[in-house]
Amino acid sequence: MKALSGIFVLEVCAYAVMSNHYHVVLHINSQQAKKWDTKEVLQRWTQLFSGPHMVQRYLVGDQLGKAELLRVEEYAQKYQGRLMDIS
Repeated sequence: MKALSGIFVLEVCAYAVMSNHYHVVLHINSQQAKKWDTKEVLQRWTQLFSGPHMVQRYLVGDQLGKAELLRVEEYAQKYQGRLMDIS
């Protein structure tokens, strides 16, 4: 939970570990996520998933064309939404 809360924009408010399950109270800090730029979103996402090759190239500083940069922005928007989703 600690590792994932550092990647996602979720704050663990409380938790209880039972014998066969657990309960978690989470807060989604959407205001914080809205402040993330493209690079931060992609860095967070790629801590869990490798992401498309184009995203990997963007993160290492490779030169991308306009169409590629637009696609990277689309990926970042999609991932940002997922980083705010508790499911």
